[in-house]
Amino acid sequence: MTATVEKPRPLTIDELPEKAGLANLHFDSRGVYRFRDNLHLPKPSQEPLADFYLLDSGRQFVLFIDRGRKIPMPGSNYFGGTDERPFLVEIRNTLKRVFLNSGEQAFYDALVPPPITYYARRFNTEPVRQGDIWTVPVPFTMDTLAQFIFFLFERNGNIPAVLFSDPSREITDLRRGGMLNRPAIRHIVWERFLGTRHQFFGTLLTLVGQIDHSYYGITIAEGQIIAPDHEPLVIKGPHVVAQTVGLLSPSDAD
Repeated sequence: MTATVEKPRPLTIDELPEKAGLANLHFDSRGVYRFRDNLHLPKPSQEPLADFYLLDSGRQFVLFIDRGRKIPMPGSNYFGGTDERPFLVEIRNTLKRVFLNSGEQAFYDALVPPPITYYARRFNTEPVRQGDIWTVPVPFTMDTLAQFIFFLFERNGNIPAVLFSDPSREITDLRRGGMLNRPAIRHIVWERFLGTRHQFFGTLLTLVGQIDHSYYGITIAEGQIIAPDHEPLVIKGPHVVAQTVGLLSPSDAD
């Protein structure tokens, strides 16, 4: 018998908090924006169909604004509060549906990138996160991975998709538009990481992996990541890294 998920309840005007963790909440604007530790949000009375829900014992929240359109518009769904520091990001409508249909824990689970969930389960390890960047260690050295991958390339003349478990079943040859692409290890000196505002110094190896019948770019990193409002994250040994799922503007998130 499946357990019934209690439907989330939005706060009333009288219940709106002044803070979410370290974030100061100001319900004084028709827009939604962050200025330092201050998050400016619309009052439900100003946006009649704006629903505000608290998460994580009041440290975080989601805000859903119905713009009166059948197709969701930008400026409709937000996730914010406090991580290490206050944050506010716009999220996709898929995360809104997950939250309203399945609750808070399902919402947090849906933020985790599929490669991170897969490898954490595969190797029984815990992911480590810096803001919207997730990492999970894999039990190989970068040299071992490189030797294995280049061996496959030289033998088969194509790019392998590596999932590190059952090679006979899970290593797939992938061709892109008929062109063969040789994987390469890159040594990075402080550049934007995965197209985000995070900065990376270290070694990167990017592959394509198939998980549950879908292809994902798999980035393996070893080094250090820095980002605004977060402590530096040192990645000792190869880690699979990926960005939080469901962000409307991934390059602007932290």
